[in-house]
Amino acid sequence: MTGSKGAVDVPDMRVTFAEASIATWAAWHQEFVVDGKNDAAHEKAGTLTLLAANGKDQLGAVTFSGLGIYRLSPASGDDKTAAQVARVVADLYCQRMQLAV
Repeated sequence: MTGSKGAVDVPDMRVTFAEASIATWAAWHQEFVVDGKNDAAHEKAGTLTLLAANGKDQLGAVTFSGLGIYRLSPASGDDKTAAQVARVVADLYCQRMQLAV
């Protein structure tokens, strides 16, 4: 969806991960949401690398900046996996995405 002057609205992001990896996410959520330290200095950045079918060659990357967490919750019980790994969902806003190929 486009905003004013041709700008593109960046959608929120949802990250699902194993509950065993929650420590750093929970610390960020505590600081950012509960403690209210949610200014630009406490936002994060990241990169999603797009790989070829061989799993090795890089096709491109999406760089995210201005990431802020606003929700951390257990994943829905609707997702049935063979291993039944406990999962957590983090909802983030993202202020900017950039694609490089």
